[in-house]
Amino acid sequence: MEDKKMKKKHLLLLFILLIGNITNVNAENIKSEGWYDINKLYLNNGYTEISEAMKKAEIFFGENIELPTRLPPIIFTHMLGKFESNKDFSRLEIIYLNEESGNVRYKISVLKAFSEKKHEESSVITEKIKSSNGDEIIHYKNNKNFDTFIINKKEFEYAFFIDKTSFNKITIEDIIKIIDSMK
Repeated sequence: MEDKKMKKKHLLLLFILLIGNITNVNAENIKSEGWYDINKLYLNNGYTEISEAMKKAEIFFGENIELPTRLPPIIFTHMLGKFESNKDFSRLEIIYLNEESGNVRYKISVLKAFSEKKHEESSVITEKIKSSNGDEIIHYKNNKNFDTFIINKKEFEYAFFIDKTSFNKITIEDIIKIIDSMK
């Protein structure tokens, strides 16, 4: 019975991650349609300043959320946050955009971690790597647009998404440095 619960929670997490990838707003499409204001586009979809989204998430979860102090070595023009909560899940999402491309280049999703959940072997897991302090980071190539790195830290599960166009500029060592910057 416990194994079924873990599988359900794992599937729910993957579902949430995939939905998050599918529902990304693509400003490039909007730009080509003739109306384009990246701030309005995202602000109208529930995004706010990161500090405001963090405050909502920390109040909801009753815990401090740590974000990395280090960023990937790619250029961003906008950084926005969004906290969502419904009966199925609650998550903090931080997105980093480049106005020139209009695409999300880097994203962090933070969910309350399932303490009994263990990541099961799956065809989408590319590799398991270790952070400098020995924490396990699972690398998924589960989407045509993003590579995903998942780690449990304290009470939360962090998913780091790097878009495919940026991934060739970012090494695994860069990812480890980003994750290690969460103290």
